[in-house]
Amino acid sequence: MVYSKFRSNRNEEVLQAYSRDPKFRLLELANVYFPASSPKGHEIAVSINFTTIALMKQDGSGRRILFDKKDGLALAPAWSPDGSRIAFSEGVYFVGATHPTAQVAVMNSDGTALRKVTPEGSNSGFPSWSPMG
Repeated sequence: MVYSKFRSNRNEEVLQAYSRDPKFRLLELANVYFPASSPKGHEIAVSINFTTIALMKQDGSGRRILFDKKDGLALAPAWSPDGSRIAFSEGVYFVGATHPTAQVAVMNSDGTALRKVTPEGSNSGFPSWSPMG
């Protein structure tokens, strides 16, 4: 199990966390949000600092950047059921944004073949896959 927790006084990005149940190994991630385990459980897709979509091994090592948004947000990665693709939110979100415009984007799990699947200016986001993909 992996989760993210906001802490302003932390420097480490990945920390082994205490679990009350020995069947669960917990990792606490700092500045790493919306963790999503791959269908086979080998990797985690995450949003780093709300602007970058990355993959890492289950223990937090081996980070690879898949997408980096210079002028907006990249949030909430979601694996396709077969693990071949990752959908995520890309753009400007939330109340208070001058002109919120965001879309759902999909890419291969290696970061290639990026495409937006919702209309420009639709303010869409936070995707999840159906069990059939």
